[in-house]
Amino acid sequence: MSRYAFKHRPGHPRANLAGAVYAHVVVAETALGRYLRGAEEVHHVNGVKKNNANKNLVVCPDRAYHMLLHRRQRVIDVGGDPNTEHYCHGCRRAVPDSAFDSRRLSSHGRQSRCRVCMAAYRL
Repeated sequence: MSRYAFKHRPGHPRANLAGAVYAHVVVAETALGRYLRGAEEVHHVNGVKKNNANKNLVVCPDRAYHMLLHRRQRVIDVGGDPNTEHYCHGCRRAVPDSAFDSRRLSSHGRQSRCRVCMAAYRL
């Protein structure tokens, strides 16, 4: 079962075989007055997938920007500053950007664990 609501819109460019389109896409397109362009994605600001109010939706130019919003929100959710900190998937907290190896090992240019957690992970 999908976590998203659907609207029946046969003939819509993003419709599936049953003619269903994600409701948040329809709401965003209605607000914009046009269909979403190829790479554009819709982000739910409060993270509630069924809250499709205009004020809860942001149209992102591409998937990279959409994922950036999620990464920044994860830092905020644990009480950090997304401008100077990064979320560590090891200790599950926000740590300074300098605590991560700068080698490009993930899609966002950093490891997913801080140096301390990475050292423990490698043991």
